[in-house]
Amino acid sequence: MEVSIWACYNKIEKEGILFMRGNRERDILLHISENEYRTSQSLAEVFHVSDRTIRNDLKEMNEVLLHYGAEIISKPKIGNILHVKDRKKFQKYLDQLYQEDEENLPITSRERVHYLLEYLLHVERYVKLDDLCDTLFISKSSLSQDLKEVRKYLEQYNLKLVSKPNYGVRVEGREFDFRLCIANSAIERIVNKDMKKSQQSILKKIGDILQETFDKHAFKMSEVAFQNLIIHIFIAIERIQGNCYVPLEDEQLKTLQKEVEYGMAEEIVSQMEQVFSETFPDSEIGYIAIHLAAKKTIEIDNVMDNMVISDEVNETVSHMLEEVYEAFKIDFLDDFDLRMMLALHLVPFKVRMEYDIILHNPLLKEIKNRYTLAYNIAVAASDVLRECYHKEIKEDEIGYFALHFNLALERKKVNKRKKNILIVCGTGRGTAQLLVYKYKETFGKYLENIYTCDTMSVGKQDFNKIDYIIATVPIQVKVPVPILEVKF
Repeated sequence: MEVSIWACYNKIEKEGILFMRGNRERDILLHISENEYRTSQSLAEVFHVSDRTIRNDLKEMNEVLLHYGAEIISKPKIGNILHVKDRKKFQKYLDQLYQEDEENLPITSRERVHYLLEYLLHVERYVKLDDLCDTLFISKSSLSQDLKEVRKYLEQYNLKLVSKPNYGVRVEGREFDFRLCIANSAIERIVNKDMKKSQQSILKKIGDILQETFDKHAFKMSEVAFQNLIIHIFIAIERIQGNCYVPLEDEQLKTLQKEVEYGMAEEIVSQMEQVFSETFPDSEIGYIAIHLAAKKTIEIDNVMDNMVISDEVNETVSHMLEEVYEAFKIDFLDDFDLRMMLALHLVPFKVRMEYDIILHNPLLKEIKNRYTLAYNIAVAASDVLRECYHKEIKEDEIGYFALHFNLALERKKVNKRKKNILIVCGTGRGTAQLLVYKYKETFGKYLENIYTCDTMSVGKQDFNKIDYIIATVPIQVKVPVPILEVKF
């Protein structure tokens, strides 16, 4: 049994019984009496959330309580008071409510670690160790062991579990890292599990908004990345409701606003503000733009505006292929197709590395078992990326690189369609011909035709017969194929 993150969000229905959607709402019920009024502000201070969050909680709690002979009456400037109409019915509900809590109590160490992660990520205040021991019915030594595992997990996301004498523990770190950790811990535990109707409704609304925008812009994303993005946005909405926003520096935001993904994020946010009645600041639009850039799938027939592969990326690919040759003596250096596929893959990969975003790979186990050589080749190539980004490359990412190397291995066995390239040079016909010679010499067996033109003639070319552009200067007109920028 695992305590799912979804228990913290929505009302659930079990055996015809409606329950409060999370522990905070159940605790709020204990703080509201039938004898005196309690203001939303005082409750907000107890639970370390905003006044608006408490008011929203009370509204949703009332939807449940009205079914069980009770309601919370709110009076402006006075406060909130519990009014019980049918005491027998209400008491029966309370008994069922806390029985449900006991049934969901984690038992094994693994379950407790999941529970502690979920709980500590959602509370801002310090939590006393004695309170955690009482809640979980475990000793301090057992709790200490569980918290060690919690610390290890949090460190993957640059988060710290901070201890303070006489206060307890709490998680500290950047809001961006909080969201990544919450979302990824949720993804790890809910993949392939059924969800309640209320949860499906929210996720479907988000998915519909995303799909509509993707279709409009011919934007592609794998199914796994798409589901991952829905959950990240779901978490973002919940964090915004708790007044937790992603801070982005002005310079960082200005850079994002120049990208096509930011415009898409604006369209997505505009629709979500209408559907969920929430206001998203520019930093939250930037947050969604980052995820779009990190999760997009770039294909030869899926080029948004001009997809430019920088000389830096091209050089990184060369180092990866050289590392593979050193380790396995398999020569991919002249495989032009592999070079371009790896370069296109590195564009969103760079964003994921910069923001520590994990792109889960559902085929990882199968890739490691069926394509062992390709996977080991990808491990060697990833050593270059580890040195480049000064970060460990996760197995999920290595698995994706392995797919490219496996295709390259298969190409060595069969005759693959040769590619046509267009060389665009801004320094004259002579240098263009030198580049033609160089590419024929290096990639000749993978290339069919090599065309040349100057920058003024790019827009007049027939791109039905061109697969890639090799350019020594920036291309100003819009083209439907990837551009590899090189230094002459």
